[in-house]
Amino acid sequence: MSTEQPERESDRSSHRLELRKKNIEANSTRPDLSSMGNLDGSIKKNTAFVKKLKTSLTSEQLPSLTKELLSLKLEKYLTEVVVSIGEAKFKNSADVWAAVEICSHLHQRFADFAPNIKENLSKQLGPPPAASAMSAEQKEKEDAARVSKQRSVLRLFGELYLVGIIPEAPKENVMAHVIKDLFSTDRDFSNLPLAVAFVKFMGTEFIDKSTAEPEKEKPAPENVRKSIKMMLSEYYKHLSRKVVQEHKRVRQMEHANHEHLMTHGKLSDARQELYDKNFKYFEKIRTGAQSLADALELEMPELEEDKNVTRISSIGISQGSREKEEQDVSSSLWEDDDVRSFYEDLADIKSFVPAIFLTDKKSEKKDGDKKEDEKADDNEEDEPSTLADPLPEENDANNEDGIKNTTNSAALDAIIARLSHALNREAIDQIAIDFCFLNSKGTRKKFCKALQAVPRTRSDLLPYYSRLIATLDQSLPDIGPTMVDWLEREFHYHQKKKEQVLIEEKLKNIKFIGELTKFNIMPLPKIFHTLHMMLEDFSHHNIELTCALLETCGRYLFKRPETNVRTSNLLDVMMRKKNVQHVDPRQALMIENAFYQCNPPDKSAIMQKQRPPLELYLRKLIYGDLAKKTVEKILKQIRKMNWEDPATRAMITKVFFKIWKVKFSNLHLMAFLASELSRYYPEFGIAVVDNTLEHIRLGLEFNIFKHNQRRIAVVKFLAELYNYRMVESAVIFDTMYLILRFGHESGIPRPGAFNSFDAPHDFFRVRLVCTILDTCGQCFDRGSTGKKLDVFLVFFQMYARTKIHLPMDVEFLLTETFELLRPNLIIYPTYEEAAAEVNKIAMAQQAKLQSQAGAGAGATANEAVENSDDDEEEDEDGGKGRFDEDDESEVGEGEEDGEARAPETEEDEGEDEEEEEDIIVHVAEPRVDEQEALEFEREFNMMMQESLDSRKNERKLAALDVPIPVRGKPSFSGGDELEETNDGHVAFMLLTKKGNKQQTKMMALPADNALVISARSKQEAEHEEKLQLKQIVLNFEERERDALRRANEPVPPAPVGRGGGRRGSAGNRRVLWTSNSGGGAAYYNNDRRR
Repeated sequence: MSTEQPERESDRSSHRLELRKKNIEANSTRPDLSSMGNLDGSIKKNTAFVKKLKTSLTSEQLPSLTKELLSLKLEKYLTEVVVSIGEAKFKNSADVWAAVEICSHLHQRFADFAPNIKENLSKQLGPPPAASAMSAEQKEKEDAARVSKQRSVLRLFGELYLVGIIPEAPKENVMAHVIKDLFSTDRDFSNLPLAVAFVKFMGTEFIDKSTAEPEKEKPAPENVRKSIKMMLSEYYKHLSRKVVQEHKRVRQMEHANHEHLMTHGKLSDARQELYDKNFKYFEKIRTGAQSLADALELEMPELEEDKNVTRISSIGISQGSREKEEQDVSSSLWEDDDVRSFYEDLADIKSFVPAIFLTDKKSEKKDGDKKEDEKADDNEEDEPSTLADPLPEENDANNEDGIKNTTNSAALDAIIARLSHALNREAIDQIAIDFCFLNSKGTRKKFCKALQAVPRTRSDLLPYYSRLIATLDQSLPDIGPTMVDWLEREFHYHQKKKEQVLIEEKLKNIKFIGELTKFNIMPLPKIFHTLHMMLEDFSHHNIELTCALLETCGRYLFKRPETNVRTSNLLDVMMRKKNVQHVDPRQALMIENAFYQCNPPDKSAIMQKQRPPLELYLRKLIYGDLAKKTVEKILKQIRKMNWEDPATRAMITKVFFKIWKVKFSNLHLMAFLASELSRYYPEFGIAVVDNTLEHIRLGLEFNIFKHNQRRIAVVKFLAELYNYRMVESAVIFDTMYLILRFGHESGIPRPGAFNSFDAPHDFFRVRLVCTILDTCGQCFDRGSTGKKLDVFLVFFQMYARTKIHLPMDVEFLLTETFELLRPNLIIYPTYEEAAAEVNKIAMAQQAKLQSQAGAGAGATANEAVENSDDDEEEDEDGGKGRFDEDDESEVGEGEEDGEARAPETEEDEGEDEEEEEDIIVHVAEPRVDEQEALEFEREFNMMMQESLDSRKNERKLAALDVPIPVRGKPSFSGGDELEETNDGHVAFMLLTKKGNKQQTKMMALPADNALVISARSKQEAEHEEKLQLKQIVLNFEERERDALRRANEPVPPAPVGRGGGRRGSAGNRRVLWTSNSGGGAAYYNNDRRR
């Protein structure tokens, strides 16, 4: 016979039928015991096997037990085997089935096994013995142990019956008799777990289902199944009536407890324990009845629910109405995780303080809870004897008993002194721990008095005091009730006082109550009783007190599922009273604010914007991955996108248009990306610059406070665009002047003049200008841009003096900016002095223009140059963005020395520098790539060498003895030019050779002769080439000198928050600055090499 256990129910049913067949056949085919003489009959092995059946009869040990059973006689130990199987403990269904397998082996060998096992198991399944002398607790424990044992025995008995080991008696139904003994006399339903286990594990074999599908063959006879189902149905009827009775009893207790709570404010431990016990018993029998009803296909009895019942349990108050329980309540009880942690995650005092400090021997001897219910009716007083002393009156000497010496008293005073400064979670928790080391009856009373003496204007201390009380209440249970009693008496006392001077005390008291409610120190019935009292007299101060209480703990009560319904009802009552009563607008606004603080209006869920994958990838690159080390990679990725697609181009442009969404520290990287992309897509760069300038002007026009951070980012981005040479210096100066002059009359800011765009107390424009100057102001240190900056700083000071007294932060901001740009700048302390300097500069410029206008024939040219000053700036400063680094150094050196680049201007060194700059306009040379030039020169040299090599072997032709007209050697006075005589001829020198001797003679040719014209053209070309070579040599020497000078100078530190290569300042040259980390200049140098 196989010892493998079937795992599925269908396999087990088929295996059960197979075993039943073999066990029934064993009655006629059982082997003779005398033929088994070769089996082991030793006492040691047989007794060991018997012990294993009692302790190790499990599914894991089944193979070894079966093998051992087949090798032993066991004839003389059959009774011990039966007892061991009956006392075996089964943990699961597999263990029960293992016992069935062992029993089948024994039954097929021994004829006396079946009667013995039947008798043993029937005794264990008999009715419980009478135990009238036992107490309720003892009887409950005995029933639990008995039911636990009978559950496995009943299952084993049923399985043995199904497999044919326990036979049917001729006049008695064995299985039905066992079921009858267990359930027919069970009126206290202690055997209910047995009924539930029977229908769960064996219901399919003994209980017929009314299903349309044909049932499989069952081992149990039909009359047995009907009898068992009838007895279980009868048992369920009694059980259903018991469920209804217990339900009514629990409801009555709920009503009684609710009234007691509303009257006394607290449930006694005895009432709570009794209710919990009855409710637990009701839930137990109701669950069992539900299981029986499902198995027997019967209906559960209807349990009426009272909609007005408020169920009170050990966890608080829960609404009994299912309809209200299903009401939608916001999932969040707290505003955020920090608030939740403050009110729920309390410090564990016991882990910091030894247990000996948390006990009070005197308090342990008293048993004040016994008479709590009797004294609860007299607990409320209309007026406390002394508000500052709410504790029970005792002699002053007793109050000092807990303070054993002056050292403890001084330590307690030090802790109390720290209370008013404990404005964070760590400080208040530390106070709680320190107080526990001074714990005694006297110190607790003194400490409670200190907690009650909260200044009426320090409502910010109430949350921390409440946390302190809640923390101490975990280990010192008398502090919480003491504070609650004091607050309750003070509230009732203030209800009779209507003076306006007490409103702050009332508000302090009601907020204290609300904070303790959120820490679960204030009982919920008391807080609702407080709200009821104020809503009954909803006028005068009670309106403000109700609103203050709801703003403090209304959200907590409304979001909590147990109190949601009651809080909603009270809020409805408050809003109805507000509509029918006459309240002033201030109070009406307070009521609405409190209502929406508790129950905010429903908001539709914010739909997440659906973005295409490419846009999500771009946003990840810009907003997530952008950094110094990744900027080159991101640039390549953006360039790889399809710029020909308008949607893609618009998507990329949008990111640069909303520059304020990028991290402020990455704005210079965005400027670098914009400058690099504009090299390949010029219209993109133009759009970025135009949009940036437009945003700056829109910010000035609307002047919305919430957009200030956005405006700072935009002006910072504009300055970074200048650093990366996308805009000229004129754009920066125009923007700064626009910021300072916009909205002012005639563009001149004046103190006291009203400007709706720029109020006297608004210093934001100063921050905008300082942001620009801090970013790119160091580039304006020489030349005309330096002079422009000097003029602007004077105007900037004049603007700043139009404001009222500068705040300290703005004054420091201006000072730092001036020290960065012009350490020796003259500071004008008043508006008049700054305005006088501005007028002086304006008059000087006007006089200069007038003098240039009267300069005669050159006036028109001078005026044109003056009007094109912005174009000069492009050549001097911003225009250098189109030069390579060598050209930058060349131009900067020339400007630093005050010299013009053209040699013709050397004779005018004595003239004024301004006039020099106005007259001379530098034209940018075409940009030449050094690598391409070197490659061209290398290929040209190779080509020339190949040409020379190819002509080495050529046969030389005879020299042509033809006179060659040549020019004579130029004189030092005449130069290299062709001299024309008075008669219109040009003198040439004709060279002839006669033998080995050369001869020359003069000859005159007409000026319009082709030879003369060709010679003149060649002469001019040679002269032009000579000038170019001369200029190249001069430029090379100047660069060498400039490199030597820069190598000897100290490198200026990189500005904070800026990385990578950018425009610097050294004689109006652009100097590459790098951060101290040394990792940010690579892409800037690559740009220059490109």
